[in-house]
Amino acid sequence: MNKKRNTILLMLMLLVSVVYAQRIGIQGAGVLSGLQQESASKQGEFNILTGAVGGFDFEWRLKGNLSLSTAALFEFRAARYDISWYKPGTTYTRILYYGQVPLYLNYRLPKNKINWLYYGGPRVTAGLFGSTNEHYYLASRPKLIENNPFGGANSLHRMELYFDAGFGLEVQQFQFKLHYGLPLVNNANVSDLSLLKQHQLQLTVGVTLRKLKPKKDKVLPETTAVDTK
Repeated sequence: MNKKRNTILLMLMLLVSVVYAQRIGIQGAGVLSGLQQESASKQGEFNILTGAVGGFDFEWRLKGNLSLSTAALFEFRAARYDISWYKPGTTYTRILYYGQVPLYLNYRLPKNKINWLYYGGPRVTAGLFGSTNEHYYLASRPKLIENNPFGGANSLHRMELYFDAGFGLEVQQFQFKLHYGLPLVNNANVSDLSLLKQHQLQLTVGVTLRKLKPKKDKVLPETTAVDTK
């Protein structure tokens, strides 16, 4: 029931965004996630996961060159790496899918028909589905495959929270952006891991479908000359 209610609320939010957003765009991005992990007794390793993000973004002008934006994004994140630092002779495979909703404050700096973009703000990421697999090198132990990697007694919490900061260029209807996502929460949900954070570097290409309305200049009221004769 809760899942159905949340789906309905999300659809209503997207509908409101589509109707009232001053700018609507579509974006695709390549993502590198740096997996920082360690246990209470051992120093861990820093591994790289590759992925991609895509979806729609919506923007509203606030004042002057400032605007507020959000998005509905779908993310894929995966890698295979060595975890022998705490489970000898073992590799780990992640294939994970997330939904993302950022909330950014944007600043545009126009220069020679190009807008420099600077933006930052929080981003909530929710784990949707995926799988993980622990595989022993010599195959003398069975694979440990988990098809529900989020929540419960599994290794990952479902919710992630980031603070993103980035910059980019806006050329006509195209946007090119680069940002870093700082993880604000610990994703570890098992006793043998005390820390699991996923730092992110994202390179985005976007296309505007509905342009942001130009800034209106303030018009001063006309004054009427007074005849003093």
